[in-house]
Amino acid sequence: MEPLGFSQLKAKYSYFFDPNIKIKCEYGWQKIIEDFCAAIALVLDNGDYKDFIIKQLRQKVGILTIDYDGGDDLIKEIVDFTERLSYNTCEVCGDSGELYAQAKWAKWSLYKTLCHEHAIQFYYYEIKIRKSSK
Repeated sequence: MEPLGFSQLKAKYSYFFDPNIKIKCEYGWQKIIEDFCAAIALVLDNGDYKDFIIKQLRQKVGILTIDYDGGDDLIKEIVDFTERLSYNTCEVCGDSGELYAQAKWAKWSLYKTLCHEHAIQFYYYEIKIRKSSK
């Protein structure tokens, strides 16, 4: 099944999206976001969550960040799980990915979660984690 576009998602789930929400990420995470919305809708339809609202969906430091108000521990678990899915999903195409840096000096770089092909295409560098000598 073809994933819904971001504008279609906002229309379908308008009852829990802030009316002024902007989704600031690429379409590779579209399926993750669609599944997240379906899970949230299921929870909201079976409980009393009148105060729940999603304020923002965005890429921050290479991961999907979901800003929201309201909800309970179950909502928090769904949000946390969805954000963790983005850690290994290419932002561009949705394939398996990992964190890359825009510059070799990762400390001052922009980050994206990309598959190997998109990392090469956009000139991103693999992040190598140094092991401590202790």
